[in-house]
Amino acid sequence: MNEDSRHAGNAVLLRSAALWLLAALLSAWCLVGMKLGLAPVKMVFPGKTSHLLQAHIDFLLMSALLFGIYAAKRRSPPTCAGAWR
Repeated sequence: MNEDSRHAGNAVLLRSAALWLLAALLSAWCLVGMKLGLAPVKMVFPGKTSHLLQAHIDFLLMSALLFGIYAAKRRSPPTCAGAWR
């Protein structure tokens, strides 16, 4: 697989950050559903709304961390995958 030199080998960081951002968006919509009192959402997330809010903030912080590491344009270290073959 050919890598684009602009990504400096860290395309995985971009993909994972995008997934964490999607998880944050999903948790935000679940928070809206909890506040509106939707029964299916309350069945999936029983308990306090504050736990879902903490998860939402964690998802946002994790995506920001991954985007920041990607923006630093540091090359990721080589993996040991070739050593196991």
